[in-house]
Amino acid sequence: MGVLLSVDLGTSAVKVLAVTATGAVQSFATAGYELRTPEPGRVEQDPADWWAAVQQALVACLERVPGGAAAVDAISFSGHMSGLVLVDAAGEALAPCIMLADLRSAPQADRLRATLGERVLRLTGNQPLPAFLAPKLLWVKEHAPALYSRAAGFLMPKDFIRARFTGGLCTEPTDAGSTLVLDPVRGTWDVDLCREMGLDPRLLPELRRSVEVVGTVTAEAAAATGLLAGTPVVAGAGDMACSAIGTGAVVGGVVAVTISTAAQVLTAVDRPLAAGWGKLTFHPHAVPGTLYALGSVFTGGLGLRWLSRLLADADLGRLSALAAEVPPGAGGVVFLPFLSGSGSPQWYRDASASFLGLRIGTGRGHIVRAVMEGVAYNLRENLEVLRSLGVPVQRVHLGGGGSASPVWRSLMAGVLGTAVHPCLEREAAGIGAAALAGVGVGVFAGVREAAQALARTGEPVRPDAAEVARYQEMYAVYQHVQSTLNGLFPLLAR
Repeated sequence: MGVLLSVDLGTSAVKVLAVTATGAVQSFATAGYELRTPEPGRVEQDPADWWAAVQQALVACLERVPGGAAAVDAISFSGHMSGLVLVDAAGEALAPCIMLADLRSAPQADRLRATLGERVLRLTGNQPLPAFLAPKLLWVKEHAPALYSRAAGFLMPKDFIRARFTGGLCTEPTDAGSTLVLDPVRGTWDVDLCREMGLDPRLLPELRRSVEVVGTVTAEAAAATGLLAGTPVVAGAGDMACSAIGTGAVVGGVVAVTISTAAQVLTAVDRPLAAGWGKLTFHPHAVPGTLYALGSVFTGGLGLRWLSRLLADADLGRLSALAAEVPPGAGGVVFLPFLSGSGSPQWYRDASASFLGLRIGTGRGHIVRAVMEGVAYNLRENLEVLRSLGVPVQRVHLGGGGSASPVWRSLMAGVLGTAVHPCLEREAAGIGAAALAGVGVGVFAGVREAAQALARTGEPVRPDAAEVARYQEMYAVYQHVQSTLNGLFPLLAR
């Protein structure tokens, strides 16, 4: 049996996964790179660093694959979204990647929202925000016109890396949706809207399907990575679309909740839902004819990572043990998890993290549990938006590194008031990209069939009735605290 290889380009490291068609992980390797903040509001990475890390991780992964490179049936890609890589005609990066979290294009986003906001909203279900690519491109055009003129086009992060393997420059709908000029229903560029924004349509990359074989590994890439020349290369998808596949959120009624550095609530929908505009975002899915609704919680595992530094670098296991010593409700301590501002459904850029209810008897366990619960409350807000839109929530799958904590799994069930099904493989995006590779070369009949084979869950964690009641009380407190402090956040941000 051959293996399917995936390259998942994250914001801090690349992860390479080799998996069989039955879901057995044969090998895994990772390599990291820097995130640069040259000045406030700017977040960048050097695409050359990505490529160096991909080569390192691929070589290490293939060393542990039975049969080596000859066993690889196909390779596909996942990658962090809304990163802008301007390239020349040969696909070489002309400047650092402007990342999702980069805020330099806020004025351009505000201008687009004022002039074309309704047009963009009707097309995509999303408002122009600095996270999307159109404002980033406008910033480059206005502040670095020579760079804009030199560019033959742009690519998203995973597309740039895929081009290292094939030499071809293209993207696919799941990443293209982050531009704000893709028609997500037709799956085509809206060239007229692109021109109305003041952008040059010549920069738009060719669109291919997420499951399409877009080339084969070149001799040069084979020499750099250890793969065999001629290995099929499948387009792949953005990390959230791949994560949706890897967590099984490919059919209506299944909602994926992931707790990684950030946290997300994601489910498949058939169209942008107008009542959710401005609360959730809507993106093309890798499942043909489908979109996914996304709730983005900026502080997920980041909250515990931040707390770890304050508590002498305690690891997740130690923090979970501290939280386990404290009953649900964290002794009346509430945490607003807005270390990086508030994402959906409130979208307060100036929001900051806050603790309420600290007393002389408050200990480290209360603080740790309050952080976990605060993230869970924010995730519940997004789940309730889905329910308010009439989206069925029949089964909740829990993934991401945070799901490794038994305490977090248990309190998520209590806060959400429903059973949660932990994903057995926490590298959901890598599993999703491997699934796309398998569909591309005919190992699976389609994306849903691939997800059924590879996205496996364990025994459900069911909520305790008393805990559900306690969390209902504390969630109401959380909501009240948040609404009370919203007016103060701009004052604290000065």
